[in-house]
Amino acid sequence: MERAVFGQTAEGKDVERLSFRNGRFHFSVITYGAVLYSYGYDDVNIVLNHATVHDYETMGGFLGAVVGPYANRIAKSEFQLDGKVYHLEANNGRNNLHSGSVCFGKMLWTVEGVGESSVTLGLATPDGAGGFPGAHEIMITYSLSADGTLTLSYSMTSTKKCPAALTNHAYFNLNGGVGTVMNHIVTVPA
Repeated sequence: MERAVFGQTAEGKDVERLSFRNGRFHFSVITYGAVLYSYGYDDVNIVLNHATVHDYETMGGFLGAVVGPYANRIAKSEFQLDGKVYHLEANNGRNNLHSGSVCFGKMLWTVEGVGESSVTLGLATPDGAGGFPGAHEIMITYSLSADGTLTLSYSMTSTKKCPAALTNHAYFNLNGGVGTVMNHIVTVPA
């Protein structure tokens, strides 16, 4: 495992990059957004990433980040739970996309544990952040097996009922990390 400072946030806080190798396979994460920064084999990286912390903070999208507390769109930026209406930031027309500016992918996570081929990152948010009820504690563990399988395990607890849909927003270059992804065609028989 290699651990180094990747850069600093606009507020001057260090963002770490943790890199792991298991045989010929490797991955790395950064603590900003719990971003999956790289994943691949030998010297090939198949995950798209940004070059700097500033890029992650200022460029649109959620490249490689953990998205939550709610991934996807919430229509009209509001939801009802137990008879109460919760109003959220409208950041996608009239809708709330990926929890808006309080998305977990736009926050600085802490390193909670490191193994030979795994890392656990944690995050705590206060009650009402982004309009979502409850204080939240989130953990994600990235684990790499010897056969190259990268497993992401999430857990989230909340002090109140809250809609939750966590995911990772990585994009992959299926050309072995070479060229662009603009000619990819994916079919999912679902």
